[in-house]
Amino acid sequence: MKFKLSFIFIFFLALVLRLINISPFKFYPDAYQNLIVAQNILNYHSVLGFLGKEGTLYPDFFMWTRPIYPLLIVMFNFLIKNESLAAQIVATLTSILSIPVAYLFIFKIFNSKLTAILGAILLTISFNHTVWSGFIYTESTGIFILFIFLWLLISNLKKASVVLDLKDLLKGVIFSLAVFTRYEYIILFLPTFFIIFKESQKPQVKIVNILIGFLIGGSIIFSLLFPIKETLFIIYQQMQSLIQIGAIFLAVFFFLVILLKFIPGKFKNEVVNLLTIFLSLLVLLFVSLTDPTAFVKFFSTDFFLGILTILGIIFLLFDKKYQNLNLFSVLGVSLLIPIYYKINPQMQRYLTHLIPFLLIPASYGFFKILNLLNSQKLYKYPLAFLVISLAVLQIAITAIGIRFWNQGVWFRQSYEEKSANILKTKIESSNRLLLASFPESYYFFTNISTHSLTNEYPFIYIDDSLNSKPIYIIEDMGMHDLFPNFSNFLDKNMSNFIKEKYWVREIYHYSIRSKVEDKPVIIYEVSVNQLKGILKNSTAL
Repeated sequence: MKFKLSFIFIFFLALVLRLINISPFKFYPDAYQNLIVAQNILNYHSVLGFLGKEGTLYPDFFMWTRPIYPLLIVMFNFLIKNESLAAQIVATLTSILSIPVAYLFIFKIFNSKLTAILGAILLTISFNHTVWSGFIYTESTGIFILFIFLWLLISNLKKASVVLDLKDLLKGVIFSLAVFTRYEYIILFLPTFFIIFKESQKPQVKIVNILIGFLIGGSIIFSLLFPIKETLFIIYQQMQSLIQIGAIFLAVFFFLVILLKFIPGKFKNEVVNLLTIFLSLLVLLFVSLTDPTAFVKFFSTDFFLGILTILGIIFLLFDKKYQNLNLFSVLGVSLLIPIYYKINPQMQRYLTHLIPFLLIPASYGFFKILNLLNSQKLYKYPLAFLVISLAVLQIAITAIGIRFWNQGVWFRQSYEEKSANILKTKIESSNRLLLASFPESYYFFTNISTHSLTNEYPFIYIDDSLNSKPIYIIEDMGMHDLFPNFSNFLDKNMSNFIKEKYWVREIYHYSIRSKVEDKPVIIYEVSVNQLKGILKNSTAL
């Protein structure tokens, strides 16, 4: 009965925290990547499509093609008929559903309902898991599917597998879904292989089964939604640095496996602990020597999870039964952090994907702290007060979220959404093109064929077959910020083609930069052929 009441409380708290953190703000470009890939799947039956009938090919980066979240958006949109709302429902729903799956995952590890409940509570009140589910991001969906995979992985980890075991094949298929939600998850094959080698009977059979399941699931998704030859070329061209990082990790991993295999049995626990400590310190050293911004922001907002993770790692060092899982947890974190730092070392949100691995030691640490409270007579009440106070403070910080960050801009419509909606009222005919710094947002809200540009001559790559088409050039804050050379060209050479100006009256934001609007949006009207001619003859080049 107590556990049923606990689940009701956890569900209610999770629902409230996530509903009050839903925001109308669409972060550029992430939100639009998901929304437009969803449109591509619906209209072109592929992750690749066009920003309108005569628009540019989109997306042009492989990392932006992740199809699972967009597929869910398409499914929910059949019922709701509102893509943005469907996307937010998927993000919120998968965030909430992650909590019971996390409970099952932690229960399978420690065989303790209390520890599993504590893990579910930690996920429920997690700032980063809650706040980012209120936006159109892949984080919630990726973590939800990853939790399912980890739960299935642990469920029969110690049992021997037969060739083509259906349970193992299912794990592989689920893992393929996780990878096609967040491509960097593929690196998590390494800690998966490690824990199977250390804990399973017939580990080779289990690993082969999971790989076959992964290939089956991945092949189906890839063949249905990706142009195969072009995609393989783009992966090699655009992701060489990440492939190199993966190759280094792979070499180090196999070295560790061989090392652990040939160490005498009586020393293996000590070596596992030493590796856990070494990797933990290595992560801290790596973060401190590069850019600790994201790391500090993540753990300052999720301090309760962070404190319990550190304590849990320490406690697990002394529990021989779970030392391999302790290293498994640290290994997962150690592999993901360098990848996210390679993408953007200041992006706090990316570290949300560490939570499934942090939850293992954090849940155990929470359990041990409660046991300590029960065994202490002298310090029982002061310690209980401290733990409760930290938990309540974490809930309060999570409830407030980021609504007051950056002058409250994160809970309003974004600059580019407002600008696109204003532009929509000023367009006389849809039989024209748009040229914009933020092509995704202007296309999404106006549904007019849209092109982007580069910051170096010739700036535009619009096919000559469209030379007779009229085009609106949108010189907004994004144009000034991202394409200053082209913006300078417009200011010097296109004043005779100005059609209209308007103010958006909103803070401009891109990546981690925010700026108060200090220039109006200028609309230039010209034909594509005229624009190309002016560019060619311009003395501004």
